Amino acid sequence: MRYVRRVQEEYLGDEQERLELHLNDLLINEGHTSLGELYRYYCSLRRDDLPFESEFVPSRHIGSSILSMSASVDTGAVSPENFIMRDHPEMPSGPFGTELTGLRLVEFPSALHADSLIDEYSACRRRRQPMYHEIDQTIGGVSRAYRRLMLPLLDPAGDVKRIAYGFRFLREPHVVPLFR
Repeated sequence: MRYVRRVQEEYLGDEQERLELHLNDLLINEGHTSLGELYRYYCSLRRDDLPFESEFVPSRHIGSSILSMSASVDTGAVSPENFIMRDHPEMPSGPFGTELTGLRLVEFPSALHADSLIDEYSACRRRRQPMYHEIDQTIGGVSRAYRRLMLPLLDPAGDVKRIAYGFRFLREPHVVPLFR
């Protein structure tokens, strides 16, 4: 597996390793997974440019299991700190589920996670291309590993004002016991 960028960080007990993977590796790694299906659907909408937000309606075209592991971020704000999480899925454990819906990225409960999301969603909007990451983290006492696919979408004016994303757990979230 090739990667573009590796980031390892630790801050106030939270730690993470984030790998930006080559998009070319997505279908090799995810060919038979929900992320592969989501990416194929996204690509089916592309022409000379990115798909429009109005035509990206995965609920009409792909399985419901994918929809439970996908959401979007409103990237219309000038400052990436003010991008807003939309329809965040429920999580089996920890403080990173539906309660994140409606929050600005800077308001996330972990500064480490918030800073990474701000950087990654900002880069996706600026580059105007999908991005594929592998993330292994312990945030707020919850450990999880997953792959995430970010998919930029255009508004009628041709600007990226929404980024849809899907993810697939590599390791189910679980609470990490605190040893004292």
